[in-house]
Amino acid sequence: MDMTTSSITHNLSGLNFDHSSQLENSMRSSYNKLADIYNEIWDQPYDEEVIQLLEKFILRYLPQNAHILDLCCGTGNLIKPLIEKGYQVTGTDISESMLNYARSKVPDTQLILSDARFLNIPPTFHGVISLGSLNHFLSLEDLKKVFQNVFDSLLENGIFGFNIAMETMYSSEKWIDQVMTDVKDELIWIWKKKYDSETKLCTKTITILELIDQQWQRSDKILLSTVYKTEEIQATLEEVGFSKIKIYDLEKELNDTNKLGSYVFICHKNKK
Repeated sequence: MDMTTSSITHNLSGLNFDHSSQLENSMRSSYNKLADIYNEIWDQPYDEEVIQLLEKFILRYLPQNAHILDLCCGTGNLIKPLIEKGYQVTGTDISESMLNYARSKVPDTQLILSDARFLNIPPTFHGVISLGSLNHFLSLEDLKKVFQNVFDSLLENGIFGFNIAMETMYSSEKWIDQVMTDVKDELIWIWKKKYDSETKLCTKTITILELIDQQWQRSDKILLSTVYKTEEIQATLEEVGFSKIKIYDLEKELNDTNKLGSYVFICHKNKK
């Protein structure tokens, strides 16, 4: 199914999400190729764990039947559980292939193809949620663009909740030189992670081998992410207008060492 912006079925008609650039197209190409792997790694078990975290830190702030934007929704694994809890959900992502997976899971859901830095939606949502995505914006300038777009899309008294990785996660033994792999009849992938403490960049190198027409074809993708300090993130949120910002260290909150370096931010859009 062709998931161009103009063909996506949603109620936010008349908005322009076409902001193509060489960098954006490169990001989109990488995520399109990785959609199969993303969908495989973050399947049902991921949903159950994350929904519990959402209930503890974010959903309790939202009204019943709230309209939620899943920002950088990927393959849509969070959308269906939220709908089943009675929420109206819209998803947005930069990747057509990711959204194709999302549509197969929740065919009646509003989906928007867009780079979060260029998303332009008027006040619509009671809440915006973004999980596992914001480290991929490599500068505070880009992160501020995302925060501003989220702020503008929220209704008055709306809530923005997101998780983000700190340097303690990327520099931990769990992450240093980590390798994941999977072998199937027609697909083999190898996912390597490496963190550079000087540049503050985490490099994820993904090698994909696909059996196409009885021949193995190789492709390599590189995804970069970075880390920010909590005070940098809080200051940037405040600059675009958010208030009542709460920061949770999940390792301490959940008494779970597996959450080392994972933080949750909750912030409000209130009248000044």
